[in-house]
Amino acid sequence: MKKILHIALLLTTLGVSSLFAQQRTDLNGAVTDSSGKALPSSTVVLLDGKDSTLLKFTITDNAGAFTLKGVDPGHYIMQISYLGYKSTSRQLDVKGEKETTDLGMLVLAEDKIMLGSTTIEGQRIPILFKEDTVEYNAASFKPKANDAVEKLLKKLPGVEVDEDGTVKAQGEEVKKVLVDGKEFFGDDPKVATKNLPADAIAKVQVYDKMSDVSEFTGVDDGERQKVINLMLKEGRKNGYFGNAMAGGGTEERYQGKLNLHRFTKETQTSFIGMANNTNEQGFSARDYINFMGGLGNLMRGGGGRAFTRADIPVAQGIGNGYINTQAGGVNFNHHFSKNTDLNLSYFYNGINGNADQTTYKQSFAETNQYTSNEQASSDQRSGNHRISMLLKHEFDSTADLQVRGALKYNDGKSNAETYIRNYTLNDVPVALTTNDNNSRGNDLNGNLGVTHRKKLKKDGRTLVTELTYSGRKGDSNGELLSHNGYYVDSLGSWLNDTIWQNQQSITQQQTYGGKLTYTEPLGNRRYLQVTGDHNRKTDISTKRFYDLYNQPYYQEILNPMLSNEFNSDFFYNRGGVNYMLNRTQYNFSAGVDAQYAFLKGEVTNTKATVSKEFRSLLPSVNFGYRFNNSKRLNIRYRTQINEPSVDQLQPVTDNSNPLNIYMGNPYLKAEYSQTLSMRYMAFSQFNFTSFFANLQATYTGNKITNAVNVDQYFRQVTQPVNVDQYFNTNGYLSYSMPVKYIKAKLNLSSNLMYTHNIQFVNTRQDNLNRFTNGYEVSVENLKKGKLDLEGGVRITQNLTYYEINDNFNQRFLTNKYFANADVDFLKTWRVESNLAYTVYTGDAFSVTQQVPILGASLSKKFLKNDKGELKLAVIDILNRNTGITRTSDVNYIEEQQVETLGRYGLLTFTYNFRALGRKSKSSERTEGDG
Repeated sequence: MKKILHIALLLTTLGVSSLFAQQRTDLNGAVTDSSGKALPSSTVVLLDGKDSTLLKFTITDNAGAFTLKGVDPGHYIMQISYLGYKSTSRQLDVKGEKETTDLGMLVLAEDKIMLGSTTIEGQRIPILFKEDTVEYNAASFKPKANDAVEKLLKKLPGVEVDEDGTVKAQGEEVKKVLVDGKEFFGDDPKVATKNLPADAIAKVQVYDKMSDVSEFTGVDDGERQKVINLMLKEGRKNGYFGNAMAGGGTEERYQGKLNLHRFTKETQTSFIGMANNTNEQGFSARDYINFMGGLGNLMRGGGGRAFTRADIPVAQGIGNGYINTQAGGVNFNHHFSKNTDLNLSYFYNGINGNADQTTYKQSFAETNQYTSNEQASSDQRSGNHRISMLLKHEFDSTADLQVRGALKYNDGKSNAETYIRNYTLNDVPVALTTNDNNSRGNDLNGNLGVTHRKKLKKDGRTLVTELTYSGRKGDSNGELLSHNGYYVDSLGSWLNDTIWQNQQSITQQQTYGGKLTYTEPLGNRRYLQVTGDHNRKTDISTKRFYDLYNQPYYQEILNPMLSNEFNSDFFYNRGGVNYMLNRTQYNFSAGVDAQYAFLKGEVTNTKATVSKEFRSLLPSVNFGYRFNNSKRLNIRYRTQINEPSVDQLQPVTDNSNPLNIYMGNPYLKAEYSQTLSMRYMAFSQFNFTSFFANLQATYTGNKITNAVNVDQYFRQVTQPVNVDQYFNTNGYLSYSMPVKYIKAKLNLSSNLMYTHNIQFVNTRQDNLNRFTNGYEVSVENLKKGKLDLEGGVRITQNLTYYEINDNFNQRFLTNKYFANADVDFLKTWRVESNLAYTVYTGDAFSVTQQVPILGASLSKKFLKNDKGELKLAVIDILNRNTGITRTSDVNYIEEQQVETLGRYGLLTFTYNFRALGRKSKSSERTEGDG
């Protein structure tokens, strides 16, 4: 019996050994160019033949040889790539009959066009570094049909999309989105991210765009702008594509949207239109917010100025109040010849909004505290027109010209009714006010810039000339009716007064400047750059406040205490020199500018004047190091002068909210800031881990902050003042890695900010230290074919500490738990659901706010090529949406709650347009795979 067992065990061992021997094969080969020259450090990738999943990789040695060890029997795709050569791939069937298989010589052909990157065509290679650009392969992140680009960006490591659609990359806000390297609706990135279809995108490129001068001269001047470039699939570059959507629902809700894009080799034309009453906006509301803020911040009940605040993000994602939106525009790019390109765009957006808002505010006076309750009802309407233009012309290989211009016009009105009550901590009322504030205004502003770039006879010697002009004119007219009561303790009774005024404001502003930049090569890739710069800015601000009376008859009488005309003139002359060294792995530049600035202000009706001179040295240093194709380090030091605004300088009282008065300060000095920043990026193409770090520290002398004075009725008067010892540091960290045993990806990110400032309350100085920190952990599945799952938590923490009076210390926290699921089934059906559960806590707030928002949808594709989609969605199923914002400032904390759009159902139909040029049909057939 034992012999039988021994024989069976021996046979089993031999069989298993034979089986393992059959399953494992080493693949050997060598990579050369067409002349037989070895190509060391070539990338060799082995992909699964079924779904292109990365299985193994290696790098060739100095002789161009490689070995892929332990390959199981099966069907594979092997890809080989090398910088400056065309990538190649071949199908492999490994049978496991030999321990070693020799693949022989693998020859790569030289690619004279592609010189800047290593390109691997497999869809599972999601990120590449090209010089200073991070490039994402869109197909690796599985964009869904009918998704906007915004949803694709949310999946990219190092890229964040806020609740309002603001995009941040490596912790910095993206200021511009290009399409195939061309302008797309000017400087509003949300028009592209919220309207372009994600499934039309082949690659997403993220980079810090240098100034036009630096791009031409190669000498880094330190100017940067975070830019995203959306590269279209080949099949979308010749023909037209887009979609139309229309729908209606419960509570009389409706949505409509049209995106139509017609692209050829020479011309890109895009039309975008939308209308809805579901608080959806397919554009940036920046112009609307700035303009309506200029009408007096009437959403907050009127009065005062918007102070520097640390806002806790609103997590609802639906929008506050009730907003009707209409928007539309056209973007046009045309390539006239190899020398001339033109971009033109026009965009209109109209917003009608109303909201009922309640605000609880706790303020800190010199030695005591008081609270305020505010109820506000507002109705705001605004229309915004934007036109932008960019003309590029190349005279020859040595000279070109760029002309860039923009024109904006806003018109709007705002009506607000506000009731405010100030009372002590013992709930004793000391001041009451009721405001009725109606305003109307318009604002016209434009800018024009001309840049001429010329290469001189000596290689590397250049001369760049820049001319700029901008102008603005704003006009607003408002009527304020305010009833105020103050409890006089000595009299034991209330003192009442009424303010009835017509408040007129006219603002005119002009800025023009010119700059010369001369670059001289010093040899061995070293350069010296000399600059000369002149800039001048003039402001005329006129305020006329009229007291209104209706006894014995209607009268308007100018109030000289609240009216004046203030003229300011600020100019500077700057000259500088910059040295730059370029090397293969690193670049370095250092320079210094000397600046003379002069600021003059005059109150014309009193002839009072103020003038100041500023002499400054502005050094700068930049260092960039490339460890390899997937690791980068950049360190930058910069200095900057920031002059005070005309609103801060104008010595006039704004009493549009009698309990919150604002006064300008004509004696303000310009700020001088020094900033040190560091950015590190690393990504592994083979194990798909990524790490981004962005750290920045700023010290500002003569920082402009707000001094607050509070009287016995808790009326607050705010005035800007200069302080020293302002310090701010912030950091962004992001780490992403696969967790293979659960087939998921783990994402970790953190935003950290520390601010040290000085505050004045009733002339008493206190040092303030504030920490605003955010942390996020999320997990998502790796294979997103039919199932897309994501869940996580986002924690936002706000801590404020006072060094002298620690009784005023503030602390509040926001936790947001979220989960999203998309499931495709039966080929044409999809279920989507999302849950956001937000909890607001804080020592100063008696009630913990909990807001769960649940949404779900079911969609069905139909018609030929799935061009049609019918979708039924329910938003805020639990009907719990509330607009909550918690804010911290130098001497108060507050919580705002806005009645906002709640539960509703919506049925929509979407139709996709797609017609291709004859040359693009083959590439379109492969879109689904790449």
